[in-house]
Amino acid sequence: MNPSNGLPGGPVDRPVRRIARFGVFEFDLDQGRLTRNGHVVKIQQQPAMVLACLVRRPGALVTREELQQAVWPSGTWVEFDYSLNTAINRIRRTLGDTASEPRFLETVPKRGYRFIAPVELVFPVAEAPADQGPILVRDRDEEHTQVGDPATMAVAAAASPAPTPSAQRFGWWRLAMSIAVVILLIAGAYAIWQRRAPPPADAAHVLRSNIVLPPGHRANALAISPQGDQIAYETLQNGRRTSYRRNLDSEGSRLLPGAETGADPFFSPDGSEIGFYTGSSLRIAGATGFRDIAQIPPEFDRWSTFWSTDGWIYFTSLIAGKSGIWRVSPAGGTVQPVLEMEASTEGVVYGFIQQVLRGGDVLLYSINLGPGRRSIRWLDRKTGATQRLVERGMGGTIVGSGHLLYYWRGSLMAAPINEASMRLAGSPVEVLNDVAERGWSGPNAAVSANGTLVYVKRPPLPRRTVEWVTRDGKRTPLPFPPAAWEQVSVSPDGQRLALVRRDDAVRKSLWSYELRGGGWTKLIETDLATRAAWSPDSKSVVASFERDNADFVNLYRIPIAEPQNLERLTEQPDFGQFPQSWSAAANAILFLEGVHPDTKSDIFVLPLAGDRRPRVLVATPGWDTCASFAPDGKRFAYASERGRTMDVFIQDYPGGSKPLQISRQGGREPSWAPDGKRIYFLDLGRNLMEVTIGASGAPSEPKQVLPGEFTNSPDIWTRGYSIAPDGRLLVIRAPLEPEPASARISVVSNWFEELKRLSPLP
Repeated sequence: MNPSNGLPGGPVDRPVRRIARFGVFEFDLDQGRLTRNGHVVKIQQQPAMVLACLVRRPGALVTREELQQAVWPSGTWVEFDYSLNTAINRIRRTLGDTASEPRFLETVPKRGYRFIAPVELVFPVAEAPADQGPILVRDRDEEHTQVGDPATMAVAAAASPAPTPSAQRFGWWRLAMSIAVVILLIAGAYAIWQRRAPPPADAAHVLRSNIVLPPGHRANALAISPQGDQIAYETLQNGRRTSYRRNLDSEGSRLLPGAETGADPFFSPDGSEIGFYTGSSLRIAGATGFRDIAQIPPEFDRWSTFWSTDGWIYFTSLIAGKSGIWRVSPAGGTVQPVLEMEASTEGVVYGFIQQVLRGGDVLLYSINLGPGRRSIRWLDRKTGATQRLVERGMGGTIVGSGHLLYYWRGSLMAAPINEASMRLAGSPVEVLNDVAERGWSGPNAAVSANGTLVYVKRPPLPRRTVEWVTRDGKRTPLPFPPAAWEQVSVSPDGQRLALVRRDDAVRKSLWSYELRGGGWTKLIETDLATRAAWSPDSKSVVASFERDNADFVNLYRIPIAEPQNLERLTEQPDFGQFPQSWSAAANAILFLEGVHPDTKSDIFVLPLAGDRRPRVLVATPGWDTCASFAPDGKRFAYASERGRTMDVFIQDYPGGSKPLQISRQGGREPSWAPDGKRIYFLDLGRNLMEVTIGASGAPSEPKQVLPGEFTNSPDIWTRGYSIAPDGRLLVIRAPLEPEPASARISVVSNWFEELKRLSPLP
């Protein structure tokens, strides 16, 4: 019997799907299915059940007791606490949320949780489950099943022979049910059409398109004119930056005059001129040529510029050794200081100008103090009043829709803002994900005054392989698939590997791999960069890790057999720390720390005896990286930036000698061989070089072992190779990439309409 109508043989019940929309997410409350911009996002059953409880009551406190009753009615309190905390952490990770800066889930200490993002609840008409197939109607008298869609069955019923007296008893209700099903189907189609149909002719359409750049072009920096009719972009080819201009209604890109070395372009308020950085100046290009308006130190590359309607060009630079925000007339002349960044013991401070408001009286800018310490602030130049708008964000801009738009970890975020009081009028929500980053200043995206959005998608994770390479160049791939490997290291006993992998836009993980059995063990998972070095006995690693939403990673010892029993070795709240080499002879660990205000990354040692207090070994004005102990613990090798070149040096440990340079024309990523008789490093062409150490300790002249580009490294302080006890090299090979996402520019016209839907104004 069908409980919906009480009649036997009636139509099968069809579930009503309830959808919750928040930001770029849609969540099916009944099936536990989560999508992000239409793409399915994996979420486990218990986190999905918890999420359903929260989004059903947006803005309301859902107590821990209520969640226990709904999800774990028979669990013990100990199991429940662990399970709930795990589920909440997984929800936050899936949504890209954090406990310290919540956009979706707010913790109410000791009480429960609150879903704080705006939620739109949608209740579509009933529909057949996707896996049910055709609707089945059971004929009680004839004891067989008719299969077909409702409309066809209704027509067939009308054309069929007259029913027998037995069938006539139920003929009328069968006909009525068929008609009801047809009406329901039509109503459902109409409701779906209403949701998907384009808006009326007088409403703005949100249109999406792509611009395919010429071969070899990749948009590293992107700008759009205030009128929304043209773009400018910077490409990087063979280490040289070049800037181009393109009308949105044309198919060609044109080199900007004087922009053969142009970077980070920006438009004038009327769109007629475009500014950019050269290797040593701030330059303006127009129809009649170009002109230099300010000198910029060639070593400074943290660019951010805004051409304001108040008649000034505001820019970030380093002048006379001072980082700050400056301004200059478009015609050139004296550069005027606007906001100086005070020196800080917490790291290098950079202020990036984003917007000038109220005729130049109010500045909107962002501050960079490290990976997790990036905030958006405003300054009233008349009163000196300042306020932090967003604790964790980059590139804030107030757009014409009435929102503050900013960037955080691959996503564009938006929040309504009261421009008169310069205060947020609502909670930030994600409005677009997978957006590429533009250095330290914000997203590789721009919005015109009329609401045209242009952006570059975040490139897919690189697919790198891990291989053994012998001195004669023979390559043997490891038996696991390509991934975004960032570091590989062989254990001293040659039995295991430690591998760092980037899992998505935010998460990284550290793994141990058994070479004989092929078994994997996940050691840690983190949102910040992690690196690892093996212990001399191969039973543990020292790794970069953070806890309790810390802004920087410190050093932890992690046993391979019991990774949950990790031990904290250092506590440094203001700088990241990355292990490099662990010596049994020296009973100490070499690690990098930084970025420091005046010396960038420096080399430290952590003694494992005595007071166990870290101390600095090398701190030059440039980058000091990739430290490696000699097997006897009496010397160490490292790379150091002297001037504009990186070279390799060796130095006594614990001290007492001057650094001895062993590279001749540049070098990086040194590593002492296990036998102590040679040092490897990469030269400027990324050829593998070898320096032998004689009986007296004197180094030989470098000679090439393997040709260039035999390995790939993600950054300047990580080696792309590791040396096994038998002399083989474990290397990360260059990525196997398809066409880069930055070769295309995405364009969204009338984007403000979508923005208002995703982040409703109060």
